Amino acid sequence: MSRQRAGGVARQAQIRAVLGESGYRRYQQALARAGGIARQAQLRAALGEGGYCAYQRSLYLRAVQKHGIAKMHEILTVAHEQRRCWRIANPTPAEELLHWLLSKPASPSTQTSRAPLSGRSTGLSQRADPSQPPMR
Repeated sequence: MSRQRAGGVARQAQIRAVLGESGYRRYQQALARAGGIARQAQLRAALGEGGYCAYQRSLYLRAVQKHGIAKMHEILTVAHEQRRCWRIANPTPAEELLHWLLSKPASPSTQTSRAPLSGRSTGLSQRADPSQPPMR
């Protein structure tokens, strides 16, 4: 084994010891995703946005020819669900802040300034005294 390879193996063993087995697995998956993102960026730069979309479409059509539409639909449904579960477990900083804000109980001073999230307004939040009928 070369000296450089031995150093790499030792480094990986050190990372595994620090992160544990499941942490090391997640670390490797993150590295693989980063590699996929870099490859995607290379393809987008080389082919342009339209060319990249055509390339992805051609890959999908080849997979449909090879495996059939039912199998591809099943694969994409599973992938979509896995991605959805991952997004729920790993929210973006903005999503995390929104969840935090929505989970806080409303104080009396902020109750009137919050807009209803349903999209419908009852008019109660616009009145100083909600017990009084709205002014027309």
